[in-house]
Amino acid sequence: MAYIESPNNPLVKQLKSLAEAKGRRSSGLFLVEGVRGVEDGISSGSRPSLCVMNEELLARTDRGSNLLATLKRAGIANLHTVSERVLRAASQTEQPQGIVAAFPVRSWEGHAPLAEAPLVLLCDAI
Repeated sequence: MAYIESPNNPLVKQLKSLAEAKGRRSSGLFLVEGVRGVEDGISSGSRPSLCVMNEELLARTDRGSNLLATLKRAGIANLHTVSERVLRAASQTEQPQGIVAAFPVRSWEGHAPLAEAPLVLLCDAI
């Protein structure tokens, strides 16, 4: 697991690019911030393609500590520890919780038609 201390690191720039629709479309990834968001992504069966975290911030809560252990057990290849300064640069929130991840956008091809799906939430231009 690499340690990143520069906000100019290409991985940080990649995460920042996901704040724009163009970056999400070109990479096929979307940005998820915070412990609960990353937990939800993992529990949905997805794995982050890129994840940066500050272990000290995550360790402040039991939930953050559990997520950190889960990520390490999962063997995510692109998991990096970062300074708080780098985390703030990669994050879109004012007070980052300690983790920012990029998850792949799911393809809906081959899934059940909308009429058969129990629940679908579609967000556009948020």
